[in-house]
Amino acid sequence: MEVSVKTTRKIGLITSISILVGSVVGIGIFFKNISVFNANNNYGINVLIAWIIAAIISTCTAICFGEASSADPEGGIGGWANKLCGKKLGYVVKINFNLFYLGILIACIAVFVSEAIFNIFNLSGKVHMGFIMLLTFGIFFILVALNYFATKVSQISQIVLTTLKFVPIILIIVLGFVYLKNGNNLFDENNAGFLFKPSQPGQKINNSPQLPNLGPVGIFASLPAILFAFDSFTCVGSIGLEAKSKKTVPISIVVGMVLVSIFYILITVVQILIGQGSIGETFDLIFYNNPTAQIIFQYIVSVFMFVSILGVCNSMILTAIRSFDKLVNDKLIIGSNKLLSVANNRQLLAGTILFLIVEVIWLVLLTILSSSFNHDAFVDGFSNYATLFFFFIYGLIVLFTLINHITNKVKVNKFNTYFFVPISIISLIGITIVFGYQFFYENIVRVFLDPNYHSSWGVLFGPSNPFKLKLWEVSIVFFIMLLLFMLLPIINYFLMKKKYFQEKNESKIEEAKI
Repeated sequence: MEVSVKTTRKIGLITSISILVGSVVGIGIFFKNISVFNANNNYGINVLIAWIIAAIISTCTAICFGEASSADPEGGIGGWANKLCGKKLGYVVKINFNLFYLGILIACIAVFVSEAIFNIFNLSGKVHMGFIMLLTFGIFFILVALNYFATKVSQISQIVLTTLKFVPIILIIVLGFVYLKNGNNLFDENNAGFLFKPSQPGQKINNSPQLPNLGPVGIFASLPAILFAFDSFTCVGSIGLEAKSKKTVPISIVVGMVLVSIFYILITVVQILIGQGSIGETFDLIFYNNPTAQIIFQYIVSVFMFVSILGVCNSMILTAIRSFDKLVNDKLIIGSNKLLSVANNRQLLAGTILFLIVEVIWLVLLTILSSSFNHDAFVDGFSNYATLFFFFIYGLIVLFTLINHITNKVKVNKFNTYFFVPISIISLIGITIVFGYQFFYENIVRVFLDPNYHSSWGVLFGPSNPFKLKLWEVSIVFFIMLLLFMLLPIINYFLMKKKYFQEKNESKIEEAKI
């Protein structure tokens, strides 16, 4: 049955915000601060400054994207780039956003969903990655079916999942402050910052006062990891066609990112004061004298981590199907005519088929790598690079939005003129630092300095120390991914061009016969 566009425009502001928050707040919040604490030698002030800077950069970028999205409310990030940056860059963004960014991230997050299920039963390292990948395929196809055949159910589920994922976050904020209020003051006033000094039985960390305060070096080193925790908010731009109002997308981007920033900073403050980088270990410390409560909250954290990642996966699939469908309907991908013919005017079917093809390719590749090495390091690494390369795209869109704000070449709903220029400059500086540090230092300079140093790749089923990938191995993956990122739009362009001339010649032959 054909579904009209009118009947599918049912996504309101609350659902849109929940989709954004659901896409952004995922696996990272549960243990992202472990690496941030380590990068700053556990100096709380540095950790807090890093999160505040990241929140400011992310919110400024979100505001810029709020204005950028009004240039093409129904076009997603590719549409914004097309209007503001030109057709060529718009084409590159549209292809890579779907085939590369969404393709990789959704495949990786689906793997994390499966891992989170096994993690609930404390099976980390006890189950072969082949079984995890098998479960991943099943979960992925179920979520795709849900988002295609039962969109309304998926939207309601997204609101529920987004709400539930905040349960452990709110619990840790409340219980953490209660814990501190009851006399468990973990400040070490003899050191700069909130350096944690354990004094209670059962506490796990033993930070030495002799550890140096790395200052700006630690802050900047931890910024990329934190900013990655704010990524994926652009996915909400793909629902423009089904939004109740043209203002839904820009408002949800700004409001959603402000809410995410507030929650991230609050939970970081609690973790700084208590001295733990992961939510699970923070609960362990709060209930250090109650083993039963520790076990209960370990399960609570594991269950809600699964809920959180499932919410991310669901929201990204919901938006990705629409993004792929627009790519097909705009006839920007090879095989568009064939897909549209198969879909026969059925809403979202062409996009869903293309989405399935792309995701299966990435999932098969991840299955081969993960099963062969029996860890999830490549899953983690692929997701990092998908995000890294699109930080460069984010910076370009912010730059062209700023230029358009001054030149007025494209009609947009402008943010406050006096504030927009400094806001966009802050965003550009932040993105440049993050991209430059990760691109040049982490993946090029450090490799030459210490090629055999072990990488930090790996999440729930990461490799043990002897089997961690080395920096030179990571660098090879980096350049392969970079090459793929650059070639995908070019390959697609020439395939479409070749197909066009073939069809044109066939048409001339048929006309000659007649």
